[in-house]
Formats: sequence, structure tokens, C-alpha cells
Amino acid sequence: MKIRPKPFAQKAPAKRVLAAIRRATHNHYSAEDKRRVVLDGLRGDDSIVDLCRREGIAQPLYYVWPKESLKLASAAWLAIRHASDLELIIILVF
Repeated sequence: MKIRPKPFAQKAPAKRVLAAIRRATHNHYSAEDKRRVVLDGLRGDDSIVDLCRREGIAQPLYYVWPKESLKLASAAWLAIRHASDLELIIILVF
């Protein structure tokens, strides 16, 4: 009996399985975790390499987080700056 190799098209499910595993094992960090790590990096007690190693994150990911927070802060500042007094009270209270 001769064993035939499987066609190449049947390997697609393995790629889907690997993608599903990567998605399932992907770490999701809360905003509080991101803020804590960025502030630790800004304090400068440890090097960024040591900080990332200790927190279990990649260095490029660390450098993305401050940029994200600056974008959000600038958008919030613009919203407050252009709000009327009533809208500002609502923003600050809630």
C-alpha cells in the first residue's frame, strides 16, 4: 500500500488553529496596568529592558503605550477645551 502525501490545501486548518491559540494566549492589559508600567518607566529607577522583562512585555509594546496615552489625553483636553460650561460640569461630575 502506497501512502499518498496530503494536498497542500489541507494545511489551512493548522494555520487557523495556530492563529486561534495565539489569540487565546494573547495578554490583554488593563488601562491601569499600562499606566503603572509607563509611570515606572518614566521614573527611571530601572532600565526599560529590566522593566519590560519584569512585567513580561516586549519593548516595542512598552513604547506604544505612552503614545496611546498621549493621544487619549490630547483628545480629552480638546473635548474639555471646546465644551460649554454646562457640558464641562457634566464631564467633570460624571
